[in-house]
Amino acid sequence: MAIYHLSHRTVGRTTHAAGTAGAHVGYITRATACRAVIAQHIPEAAPGSKGGAARAWLDAQELADRKNARVIDKLEIALPIELDQAQRIEAVRVFVRDLAGGRSVPFFAAIHDKAGTKDEANPHAHVVIRDRDPATGKGRVIGMSEKGSTERAREVWEQVCNQALRNAGHSARVDRRSLVDQGITDRAPPGHEGPRARQIEAKGRPSEKLVRIREARKAPPKLHSALVRAAEREREAGWHVRATPTPEAATARAEALLIDRLRRMAERIWSDQRDKQTAKRTFRQKVAGDVGSRVFPDAVTRHFEDISTIVFRRKRKQLMPLRDIAASSGSQQMAQPLQPDQRSKFRPSF
Repeated sequence: MAIYHLSHRTVGRTTHAAGTAGAHVGYITRATACRAVIAQHIPEAAPGSKGGAARAWLDAQELADRKNARVIDKLEIALPIELDQAQRIEAVRVFVRDLAGGRSVPFFAAIHDKAGTKDEANPHAHVVIRDRDPATGKGRVIGMSEKGSTERAREVWEQVCNQALRNAGHSARVDRRSLVDQGITDRAPPGHEGPRARQIEAKGRPSEKLVRIREARKAPPKLHSALVRAAEREREAGWHVRATPTPEAATARAEALLIDRLRRMAERIWSDQRDKQTAKRTFRQKVAGDVGSRVFPDAVTRHFEDISTIVFRRKRKQLMPLRDIAASSGSQQMAQPLQPDQRSKFRPSF
């Protein structure tokens, strides 16, 4: 069945090494994958030519760009497996035309749906767009660097792809939206098997990835994870009544803050006082005038003596008087000036 896929990447002079744009054209035209090439205002390159003239043209354009220019835009799109090879090529042409609004824009596309390869069951196209006016080589035609350009390209490809399927008489359709946006809530997005996992299975070896994906597809449908998260957010938003702390917990918290403030008050008093009794008397006066003491008198009474005993017994650091320093070191040594070799020993280092 037809699937939807479109990815958009860029190549710039400041974000990539020189020649990256041309090397990309050489890669997408490799003979093992590319079946056909279509181009407009860019030289064509046959499959297996490693980019040929198109690569040389892009290298020259890159050298002429400013140093921070965007060289190319890379689009990878999944082609409907229901369409034949000619219909796929036409769909790519129409896509670039509609994306440019009918204006001419240089582009290069490589179709990967070669028979006998892994891309036969996974047809896709690599589209390289040089978003410049082909007449002047300057100015934007599509505006691929503008905000929302990727989403606009996704919308255009969805319309072009569905129109191609409709014209070919197929009932299959593609949708760029997610499953949740489509209203599909009974299943999650299926896993992507990928060519490597299929190659492992084709060689006769079991692929853990394929086994896991197929088991998940057989499992009973469950609510999409995005809807589960949305339901949880809605339920939480309805919780208008929140759990409030109990009065006992609030009282204990207030008492703890009061005791901590009293301790800091005692430490400030002790830093200015030399006598323990004087400090204790000053501390009692300040506590009596504190508002918290009148709110929690019992807590203050319980902790007053403990705070006074612990704080007021700490030893303060006292500086030795200068006369004691002179007496201990000798008055004659202090009076003698330092010699030059001695001064260097006391030179501070910054």
